Amino acid sequence: MKIPYNKIFIKQKVEAIEIFTNFETKNRYRIIDESGNDLFFAFEESNFISRQFLKVMRPLKLHIIDNTKNPQLTIERPFAFFLAKHTVKSPSGQTLGYIKQKFAFFKAIFDIYDAGGQLIFQCISKFPHYWTFNILQNEQQVAVVTKKWSGFGKEIFTDADTFMVDFGSISDNNRKLLILATAFAIDLRVFER
Repeated sequence: MKIPYNKIFIKQKVEAIEIFTNFETKNRYRIIDESGNDLFFAFEESNFISRQFLKVMRPLKLHIIDNTKNPQLTIERPFAFFLAKHTVKSPSGQTLGYIKQKFAFFKAIFDIYDAGGQLIFQCISKFPHYWTFNILQNEQQVAVVTKKWSGFGKEIFTDADTFMVDFGSISDNNRKLLILATAFAIDLRVFER
């Protein structure tokens, strides 16, 4: 999976059943460029019972596919009672890296590791700017993930989110993939109700 763009958007698809019931459905997303062109799609693989009762703690796989339905990336998360760990894999099953949620008061922190387990980035969102997640390398911002406000109705009645992923100065494709995966980890752990 190649990301030749400096900026992409992730738009979660709204499920009507979630608006009118309390049922949690599988998450589905469109990944688009700045012009609104579809680049990739993502969908959740999880168990109905775990979605309803375990909510953000549930184990899941998030599959990212291209426009011709070819697998591009998989994000796996086992059951996580408190802090989640996401494993990012290529279509062949090769591990590209990990995203580990860290404990913190009044902020959200995710550490991003390469396949060898070396810390390469830290993703931090601090109160009161809880919608902006700065990607830091050696304490310098190199990229940013921003949740866009989708309006009162959508925010209150659904968990449909839109994220902007600005890769900033990052050109390495594997690192872009890890930042993209981090945007999904943020949605699945921080913003999902």
